Amino acid sequence: MILSISNIKKTVNYFKNNGMTDTVYAAAERIKEKKKSKYTYTEPTEGELLSQRNESDSFMYRPLISIAVPTYETRPVFLEDMLLSCEEQSYTNFEIVIADASKTDFVERIVKDYNKQYGNIIYKRIGSNDGIAENTNRAIAMCNGDYIGLLDHDDMLTRDCLYYMVKAIVDCKKRFGDPVFAYSDEDKTDEYAEHFYEPHIKERPDGQLIMSNNYICHFSVFREDVIRNLKMRGTYDGAQDYDLILRSFEYAKEKHGDDYRHFILHVPHVCYHWRCHSESTAASTTAKEYAYENGRKALEEYVKKENPGATVSNLKHKGFYRVDYDTDIFTACPKVVAVGGPVIRNGHIVGGLTDRKGRVKYDGLNIHFSGYMHGAVLKHEADVLDIRNMVIRPEYEELFKQETGYSYPLDEDVRTSAKDGEMVRKSIAFCNKLKQKGIELMYDPQFDCREYLNSGSDAKEETE
Repeated sequence: MILSISNIKKTVNYFKNNGMTDTVYAAAERIKEKKKSKYTYTEPTEGELLSQRNESDSFMYRPLISIAVPTYETRPVFLEDMLLSCEEQSYTNFEIVIADASKTDFVERIVKDYNKQYGNIIYKRIGSNDGIAENTNRAIAMCNGDYIGLLDHDDMLTRDCLYYMVKAIVDCKKRFGDPVFAYSDEDKTDEYAEHFYEPHIKERPDGQLIMSNNYICHFSVFREDVIRNLKMRGTYDGAQDYDLILRSFEYAKEKHGDDYRHFILHVPHVCYHWRCHSESTAASTTAKEYAYENGRKALEEYVKKENPGATVSNLKHKGFYRVDYDTDIFTACPKVVAVGGPVIRNGHIVGGLTDRKGRVKYDGLNIHFSGYMHGAVLKHEADVLDIRNMVIRPEYEELFKQETGYSYPLDEDVRTSAKDGEMVRKSIAFCNKLKQKGIELMYDPQFDCREYLNSGSDAKEETE
């Protein structure tokens, strides 16, 4: 019942912002997704946890992980669930650090009871509630760990969470060096932590996608020197984690250049349960409207550092944004050498964002739908773009001809008559050559190469 009411509220709010037509399509897509969803979260067995514990005991590097938790009048059942989810970890070198802004003492009393049994909780009453960002900073200041993870006081970790996070950190340390931060997949759970649903299986580190939405979110673990230096900023309360992640991307790029993606780790396991209840943003996009506006402001600050004329606008779904530039895309984004968009036939996507095996992402999706986690309406870094809806920098026109057999730009009859399979193969051949050069391809779901090429644009001339 709670989830049904939540969905009704979301639908009403969406209607107020976007009107009837968009609401009908959004509702139809959600119903279709629900019918397809067969997600079930399966707890790791005691045997699996024991195996993980034994394996992690012999890791060549066993970083201390601090789990920073700001609390404020946390419901006792939520607090106990959170604490127990931490204490039952299969990786054992961790501490829980709690900065408690509560006026009452029941959080303190519960924590003391747990500390008698486990002895690894650092707790402090911080005296005043100064907002989620500053309260989190108070917790971070008490941490002793090599890496610091951020956990909301009403959510839970899976029992194998730290094992998977540390395993990824150790592997990165062996291959490249110490990562800047790592993030995991997540799901949602109901108020009673009985049902788990809506898994968020996340994308790899993507410099374009992160400028559309905080797809990284929970569970994130940051190298201690990075998070201590960057800190949470109260200016962006409610979106303080998004602001931190954007600045962590910026730090990784400054520190590691084009190799920065090696130092931001996606851990492909559900390691975090985001609890939905009446006050949480997980349950209702209207619970913290200010968070979405602060997210937009944080993103605006981030993009304007390199492009002062850039604008950030809200997309139809809360917490999703679009960055546009006041100049040609190739001028605004010097590392981008090709931009592409979807190929659409009969109102459905048949080409566009493609992987190196030739699989078209969002293949067959109705153009009025937004796709999994709304990814079909967001910009991405691409491995392969479809040459039927692509523009490139002039210096790559000869390579285009060599790899595709066509002159650039494509004739309109080629765009409309060529077979999908042939176009995918030629797109892979060309884009693979581009990617070998270590350069960036951008997928923009609103992009139409014919509009760009026919604009006679000053923008196009700027790249020549």
